[in-house]
Amino acid sequence: MEEFKAPTGVQANFKSFNRRRTWVTLKPEGWKITAKFKNEGTCDCDRCQYRQELKGTGQIKNPGGKWRPATPPLYFKRVVKKGKIRYEPVHLHPTSFQEDSEPHPDKTQNGVPTQQYGHKPSANPWSEGYSENGCYYWCVDAPHVMLKANPGKQVKMDITFKGKIIDTGTGDPVESKESKWVQNVTL
Repeated sequence: MEEFKAPTGVQANFKSFNRRRTWVTLKPEGWKITAKFKNEGTCDCDRCQYRQELKGTGQIKNPGGKWRPATPPLYFKRVVKKGKIRYEPVHLHPTSFQEDSEPHPDKTQNGVPTQQYGHKPSANPWSEGYSENGCYYWCVDAPHVMLKANPGKQVKMDITFKGKIIDTGTGDPVESKESKWVQNVTL
């Protein structure tokens, strides 16, 4: 492991409305992650890979209402009931890290997410990749949540991201860094 750059600390709040102001997107400032690996030591270019995990909570409260959970899904699990296929959301756990992935039903295969960060070959070529020899990794991430923009709605997000380099030969982490997305806003 030569170098690992990932965000740390608390990310900034941000909100943007669509043109009709019917939906709001909440997101921290996007970030870039890079890692350089060496073909020496315990984690060479063939075995080192990036992983991203997260945990946390989200809540919303409409004017005059009560706080209720509003944690975004990590991915959708395929469920077959009475011969019909459904996709049920798998939400963030408040205290245990789970691997981050693309939260769309069509990005799930047999109930398992297919677009996690850092796996070789990359399933997200528009936002991450490895160099040809595998000694350099890059990723650009901009997590977000879209909500109906009801005036007076309150939103709280407290999500911890963990970026880590693992040795795929042993499964052991080589290095990790954490950052938080904390948002408390009234629309």
